Amino acid sequence: MPGTSKQPDFSVVISLYNEIDNLAPVVEEIHAVLAGNPGFKGILLVDDGSTDGSSARLQALMQRFDGLTCLRHERCCGKSRGVLTGAKAADTPWLLLMDGDGQNDPRDAALLFQALEEGGSEKAIGMVAGLRRNRRDNLWKRFGSRIGNGVRRLLLKDGCPDTGCGLKLVRRDAFLALPFFDGQHRYMGALMNAQGWSTLYRWVGDRPRLHGASKVTNLGRAFRGMRDLLGVLWLLQRSRNPKIERLSDGKDA
Repeated sequence: MPGTSKQPDFSVVISLYNEIDNLAPVVEEIHAVLAGNPGFKGILLVDDGSTDGSSARLQALMQRFDGLTCLRHERCCGKSRGVLTGAKAADTPWLLLMDGDGQNDPRDAALLFQALEEGGSEKAIGMVAGLRRNRRDNLWKRFGSRIGNGVRRLLLKDGCPDTGCGLKLVRRDAFLALPFFDGQHRYMGALMNAQGWSTLYRWVGDRPRLHGASKVTNLGRAFRGMRDLLGVLWLLQRSRNPKIERLSDGKDA
């Protein structure tokens, strides 16, 4: 991915659980695509309490790749907590969030950075998120996702047709200021907007996962999603973000 003089420094953050067979190909591809980018400062992988031997595989990968940092939760705490752990450990102003199953193409990061550059004031943009084109999931999973996204858009009015895409470019300080809860990663657009940040969306590709199967079923996602949705709706209704005006002391009049 070619860099530009305007591109900010960023770290790749991935939260993963039981993805042992995907670790090496994902890290190898990210390095192959991003290593020549002047803004790329490394990868933070957060093992969310995997039970498949991922930790040993991660330690081996750290011997092969400079700039690879691996953290581990002692137990599974969910994707959102893994992303938060990675974000806290990062020292770059921007974070490129990706999934650990190989479905996100790191080449599509260029589309997000292009949107950030074209978006005008970088300081006003809190997130540029991918939207999955040509979903590679099965029909049942796509149907469940469409229903969930429709209900969320109706209630939250966040303007995002697909919150399930793991590829996101996020301003680190804005992300760390968001209220945290399990499942937060699916509501980042609405939460960013509530805090006064602009959010942008760009279509990106979607690939089949390299190995293994999804850890979440439609039924499980629906139960958690409805609970989270009601909580986020409450948060948004209680948010107050007035426009702030700096008063003049009259000395320049």
